[in-house]
Amino acid sequence: MLLSSCISAAQRRRARLLAYVSTWTGNMSEVLFDNSAIVLLFITAQGGGEGMAMLSSALSPAAWALLLVPCSELARRKGLKWTLSAGVYLAMAGILVLMLSPYCGKAALGTALAGCAVFALSRPVHLAAWTPLLNGILRREERGKFFGFMRFSYQLAGIILFSSAGFLMGKKPPLGLLQSIIGLCGLLLIGRKLCLDRIPAARSASAAETSFAAQIRRTLRNGMLISFSVYSCGLIFTATASLPLTVLYLKHAVRLNAGTIQLIAVVGTAGTMLGYLLFGTLLERFGIRVLILFCHISMIVFNAALAFCAPQLSFTPAACAVLLFGMSFSTAAFANCFSTELLALSKPGQYTTAMALGTSYRHLGDAAGRLFATLTLGSGILAANWQAGGLTFTCYQSLEFICAAAGLLLLIVLPTVPAIVSRREDYYEGAL
Repeated sequence: MLLSSCISAAQRRRARLLAYVSTWTGNMSEVLFDNSAIVLLFITAQGGGEGMAMLSSALSPAAWALLLVPCSELARRKGLKWTLSAGVYLAMAGILVLMLSPYCGKAALGTALAGCAVFALSRPVHLAAWTPLLNGILRREERGKFFGFMRFSYQLAGIILFSSAGFLMGKKPPLGLLQSIIGLCGLLLIGRKLCLDRIPAARSASAAETSFAAQIRRTLRNGMLISFSVYSCGLIFTATASLPLTVLYLKHAVRLNAGTIQLIAVVGTAGTMLGYLLFGTLLERFGIRVLILFCHISMIVFNAALAFCAPQLSFTPAACAVLLFGMSFSTAAFANCFSTELLALSKPGQYTTAMALGTSYRHLGDAAGRLFATLTLGSGILAANWQAGGLTFTCYQSLEFICAAAGLLLLIVLPTVPAIVSRREDYYEGAL
């Protein structure tokens, strides 16, 4: 097996640079779906309703939650490079189908959703091999700096690309412009493939060397890891729908033009980027316990504040931008808390399976939050408008209130979170 200790410092530097470039190119398609308004606007421009737009944003988390563990076994059997290539090809196919959907006549919306689904399928395939690939080129002391800069730098690239798109879009962007932006993100995936092909890969264990079922059973018996994963699932559920809900709210209730909405979405991306950049400093200064508490409480506050941004208030667009920035910062900081804790709680020899299973719990919360918003909006169970205190509120704000209430309720399970409870000698040993 090729390990980071077996290659020279120069080889590791080259491999890290290739990994950075692979995210600067390939991750633009992920930012397109996760942190921009382009796909939502593209679907609504073809006549899709709020429910379908929200569903498109829920497909990736659902794929992660359901397929990440099976895909980790795929990477083990087929090899890292094969799995990474499959992920790139699936992502390009999904984006191509999405981009060409307007030419499908009455089936345009269904085709667009199918494209989103194929792209979503590519993400657990890629992630299952991406983390083990990095594990083979990074030493322990290099991981924190690498992950912090990697996430910060590709978010910066995303801000540059999608803020430029926001200025070009104007009040009502033509469908062709949205297709061009989506197509560009698809072409950039070629850069990901070229870089990944040149990164040295560790040899995966053969299927006969380790029983996959036994690995799952041992990981499930790691009570601290599972309790933290379940808590993370619940917390992500309360925060994940904020960006797509706010985009739809600004479009349909506040009636902002598409360019302004995209720029507000970019502000949210800036918050994510800053959360990644500052995480290492904040962790060193305050510790994981304080950071988890901060993220939890701030998510409650930001959800509640977004709910009070009534459409008739003149400062609502600016307030939504500021609050999305804060929510994105907290979500990014918690994502790094999650990765840090998962590594700490994983038992030696179970790294790949533990990371896959724990990450599946996290994305289960992501998918559940978005699907809950999708079904609630699509069913019409909430009043379209209601009055309180002289202000008019909409169904989008009602959902923000519900998410804030769910975050409050989740505070009762904090004593089960390993980082919150009293110190234990076996805390970072993944004791069973």
